Amino acid sequence: MSLPVEKRRQWIKSRREQRKLTRYARLRRQFLRYFILLSLLSIGVLVFERINCHLSENKDGLVINGNVVSSNEQICHVLQSEVMNTPIFLLNPSELENRIRKLSIVKHAFVRRYVLPHPLIKVEVLEEFPWATIYCPALLPNNSKCLNAPNSGPASNFSNTLDTTDTKAQFVMSESGRFISIADFPNIYQPSLKIYTEKAAQLHLNQAEIEQWANWISYISKQMQCPVLSLDMREPHNVKVETNRFMLVLGNPDSGLTRRLYRLASVLEVLADQHKEPAYVNLALNSNIPVKLAKKSDKTISDEKVSRL
Repeated sequence: MSLPVEKRRQWIKSRREQRKLTRYARLRRQFLRYFILLSLLSIGVLVFERINCHLSENKDGLVINGNVVSSNEQICHVLQSEVMNTPIFLLNPSELENRIRKLSIVKHAFVRRYVLPHPLIKVEVLEEFPWATIYCPALLPNNSKCLNAPNSGPASNFSNTLDTTDTKAQFVMSESGRFISIADFPNIYQPSLKIYTEKAAQLHLNQAEIEQWANWISYISKQMQCPVLSLDMREPHNVKVETNRFMLVLGNPDSGLTRRLYRLASVLEVLADQHKEPAYVNLALNSNIPVKLAKKSDKTISDEKVSRL
């Protein structure tokens, strides 16, 4: 059934008007959405401009927790030029954490920003744990004494061990192998274990190597039943150990050192059966074990070390 021509024209015209009204309604909704979004952004910008977002406007805006050795002044000095004149929302916490970690005593740092109720930056610090005290003989006074300095025989292979009783250490090595300057952090704990080295820059120990050295030192202390006083690493391939009983030459600290250390128990057992006390034992060789027996003068020096402890 066909519609009249006029009625068909009116029907087509009404359909066009309905499509136009639908399109206009959709445009009005989109315009309303964009207007609301733009209004919220404008309000947000006005709020940030009105709020005091600078730490310079809040005297207690920098809070530091967890620092025992490093002072608040040292950490503030690292951050002050960056955070005081920059709005809180423009600061990069990762960059601030990296700047704090440049301090040798700081192992990890965590920075958090707060705008409300007032501008605030919280810094959580985790410091390094000391493992050994570092002595550099090249930096020590010329009148430093040397102990047990044999001139001939097998004992001549053992270098002089410095007596640092009247001197001060320059660095402390942490458990991660990081050097911490005692001059920069005078309140740091100085471990009883001493390490002698010609230059601190030449002593490179990572965390795994330090754990290995800790195991070796623990084994030596257990076998000798006395603490290890120092490690002489002035010659990297000829390391010596000082205890309050006698000197121990380890040689090159390679993968075979553990096997060579296992021979120490049998040497001490033989000497104990003969009621003899060694002055030093050389475990650097694979074929034999040179041993020098202690004299009365050596025993006197050993007694003096024990009395100093």
